[in-house]
Amino acid sequence: MKKVLSIVAGVIMVVVPLNALPAPAQAATCYALAETPYWDGGYMIAIGSGHCSSSVNMSVTVALYRDGTNVAMGTDTCTGTSCATAVLSRNLAGNQKWCGRTWLYQNGSIVASSGMECETTGYISPR
Repeated sequence: MKKVLSIVAGVIMVVVPLNALPAPAQAATCYALAETPYWDGGYMIAIGSGHCSSSVNMSVTVALYRDGTNVAMGTDTCTGTSCATAVLSRNLAGNQKWCGRTWLYQNGSIVASSGMECETTGYISPR
């Protein structure tokens, strides 16, 4: 099938095969993932990542919460189909509820966010 373009009231005609035209750009499909926070050497660590169906410039922000209060936040910027970052906070004496959350940004706007991901094992620090 051919597409005909008329220029200047039909004086010049250009024939372009439709399959020679570039396909419209597809927006990347993206999601954010928060891992369950875990204990390592006296610290609680939260890892988060962003994933997209095609290569994009993105920023991933991860927040770590202790008993509902934000205690650490970090951001990393990447180009590609995935990006990850981690934050940590010293585990305190006693039992706390630790949660992590992740946001994925493109051009300064949030395009995806994870739900709150919380540990359920009740890490108890001996201090």
